Amino acid sequence: CIAPATWAAPARVDNRPAPRPLATDALLADIAQRQVVLLGEQHDSADDHRWQLQVLAALHARRPDMVIGFEMFPRRVQPVLDRWVAGELGSAEFLREVGWDGLWSFPAELYMPLFEFARLNRVPMIALNVDMSLIRSVASGGWDATPSAAREGVGRASAPPADYIDLLFASHREHARMRGKGEPAREDAAFRHFVESQSTWDRAMAEALAAHVRA
Repeated sequence: CIAPATWAAPARVDNRPAPRPLATDALLADIAQRQVVLLGEQHDSADDHRWQLQVLAALHARRPDMVIGFEMFPRRVQPVLDRWVAGELGSAEFLREVGWDGLWSFPAELYMPLFEFARLNRVPMIALNVDMSLIRSVASGGWDATPSAAREGVGRASAPPADYIDLLFASHREHARMRGKGEPAREDAAFRHFVESQSTWDRAMAEALAAHVRA
């Protein structure tokens, strides 16, 4: 097991039999020089969000000209994020204007420390995603059946790697079982559309990140 409060390189990254501990200072100094750093989470884990806040603070101390991108925000709410960071909105106003209750199915209090960190330090917040209506459209009928005008300028996603497809199929199968729809097959159109919808979600965020780096 990995010791608490320890950074480690997973075995699958460097082909080692066990995770390799990493020196915190050296690691943070290294990733502070990267153009993009991805911080994962279990959405409902308060500890994960506390860890994200610690990492953001450590990176900000080393590189204050950072921005923070957020998965849950569609691009249309970018003006609201800008007003929040500028100090023009209170917390309740901010959550109401981004439409949090219909936007993200996890409690806002898990994320508010991250949003407040951005506002206190005047770190720009970037809306990385698209409206869920686009994702639902692709999940329902596939990318090709989704009108170009509804794609919000997002390009066709590259074919995902096999490991990612395996992960998505496990999720798709679990949802099918929960809904009493029986055992799905990888060849089903429903699964193909599910992969396309998730790839569209990923592509949208990647495009937003790349556009900001170019700018």
